[in-house]
Amino acid sequence: RWKFKHKVIANSTPYAFDGKIYFVSDGFNLYALDRENGTEIRRKKLPLSFGRIPVFKDGAVYFWSRMQTLMGIRLKDERGLLNVTVPNPPTAPPAIDSGNLYFWDTNAMLNVVLQGQNAAKRIHLDISAVRSSPLVSHGKAIYTNQMTNRISVLDLNNEELILELKLTSPLEDGSLRVHDGVIYFSTYDGNLNAYR
Repeated sequence: RWKFKHKVIANSTPYAFDGKIYFVSDGFNLYALDRENGTEIRRKKLPLSFGRIPVFKDGAVYFWSRMQTLMGIRLKDERGLLNVTVPNPPTAPPAIDSGNLYFWDTNAMLNVVLQGQNAAKRIHLDISAVRSSPLVSHGKAIYTNQMTNRISVLDLNNEELILELKLTSPLEDGSLRVHDGVIYFSTYDGNLNAYR
């Protein structure tokens, strides 16, 4: 058991990888600690934008810089993986699936950055208030629109909506999950819902 006295950035979760624990401090430093004893191995200052949450996935950290640029750094050697500037600010951290990144911007455009590319493809959808990261699974983006109280499923291959669920009760924040092709979520009326 050990302690490392440093504040982790709000809403971020430490990440275990390759025998180390990684986290981003509220001072925007990326720390690598020895998982066994908590000893600091290294630290790197990130050009992180205030209020943006870093995302760890597949041995990398992804974050928004101050200039509306989505950046990715490989944790093992701190090599840059991604540097994509977008015209509109993001509304939430990116979702990551099969090496591709997905995020909403303030114009309700779904931005897609394909693995190995430094440009974002933008998909316009007729929606007004998407504030959370999309869930992406098996070539589909699942997202909620709090204004219309709907859950939508977008086929990313042909950019068509394939399912829209009108909810009778508002969705509980953060409850939307996907597992084995089934969408699970809870609503304010106390129900747990599942749709295939």
